[in-house]
Amino acid sequence: MIDRSLYSKNSSIIAKSIASLLGIGYIPFAPGTMASLFAIIFISLIKPSLIVLLFVVFITLIIGTWASQRCEYYWDKDNKKIVIDEFAGQAIALISIPINLNNLLVAFILFRFFDIVKPPPIRNIEKYLKGGLAVILDDVVAGIFANIFLQIYLYNWSN
Repeated sequence: MIDRSLYSKNSSIIAKSIASLLGIGYIPFAPGTMASLFAIIFISLIKPSLIVLLFVVFITLIIGTWASQRCEYYWDKDNKKIVIDEFAGQAIALISIPINLNNLLVAFILFRFFDIVKPPPIRNIEKYLKGGLAVILDDVVAGIFANIFLQIYLYNWSN
């Protein structure tokens, strides 16, 4: 049984704003891709240090899990409007990656590939987990896969 007292009007507005990444989730065409693109642009503009990027990812995971959990009550399971997970996953794909146009493009393509195709074990996450944690973790793992592949690419083929 859901405790409806946890779902006040104010908490629903905050949760929907966070989960939709301030409205990006409401874009009718490819909202997840738009959220990933927003992450790329945001990170390329602020060029955070490793510590700052890790902090942004950590905070995004915490509040994103909370917001995703709340929004599944209002919308439905892993609704397309919930895109905070794409922001987090794309940011993870960029951890310890030099910020330049080529790396941003490769990170974007790799993350979107793993997020859309969901090869095992990514696909299995939603079988074993539920709620906001499942919404966030499949994108976390997709981001980790993208980061690993990008690190291998940079190690073997960068100048």
